[in-house]
Amino acid sequence: MLSFVLWSNFAFAKSYYGHGDLKLSEGLVDYYIKYLKGNRNRSPLAFLVAPIGDGRNYATYYFCPAGQANCTSLNRKKATNACADSARKKYNDQNIQCFIFDFRRIVKWDNGINPGKGKTSKINSKWSKEEIIAKLTELGFYGETSSSLSKTTTEKEETKKKKKKKKIAKKKTNNSNLSLSEEIKQLNELYKDGALTEEEFKAAKAKLLNPSDGSLIQDYNQATDLGIDFMCYNMCKDTTKGMSISQLDSFCKNQCPLN
Repeated sequence: MLSFVLWSNFAFAKSYYGHGDLKLSEGLVDYYIKYLKGNRNRSPLAFLVAPIGDGRNYATYYFCPAGQANCTSLNRKKATNACADSARKKYNDQNIQCFIFDFRRIVKWDNGINPGKGKTSKINSKWSKEEIIAKLTELGFYGETSSSLSKTTTEKEETKKKKKKKKIAKKKTNNSNLSLSEEIKQLNELYKDGALTEEEFKAAKAKLLNPSDGSLIQDYNQATDLGIDFMCYNMCKDTTKGMSISQLDSFCKNQCPLN
């Protein structure tokens, strides 16, 4: 359906642009391409879409009859109302609303992915059908919906984090002689890279600083990180008898704070 141009001195307002998830069928994409191509005397002005429900959409478009250079603006209210009236009559539903999808070959519909401005949202009328579909897919209007794309992106990020955790765990196993300070440094790197949440980082660091297996301090760096005088600690554990490893560790730590 071709529509006559409605002229107005009013500029387009954001409230007349569509928003929310929108998925174009192949038939609607073909109709959109017909609008984009225009001809020498008719340049694309606006493409409007009215979501019907169940994945169906009604659409219409407007041309600049004298070419893009002589085109002013569209009366947005009359255009969206005319589109909605036609869709309501066709589908016998008075609740249907119509919104602007494209204005002068720039996709304006806000689906959370499309910025609605600049080169990212602009469609070249000389592109092939495949190129136009690729752009619509990139903007979230064809193929997967924006919610599906977001889900896919989240899953990829989670997989990346899991791989990085395994890599760090393997590295730690291969470097079992790392000092406490080096292990804490690795944890910090993992946390900064986003592979560990704040809670996971704090728990892992606390486990390093306060081992639950009752092991004794093994080196100077470890003692320093814990605020313990390493020489005093060694002398204490060598001369104190009758305690379990855990009791001995706790006792000597209390006796040998680092001044």
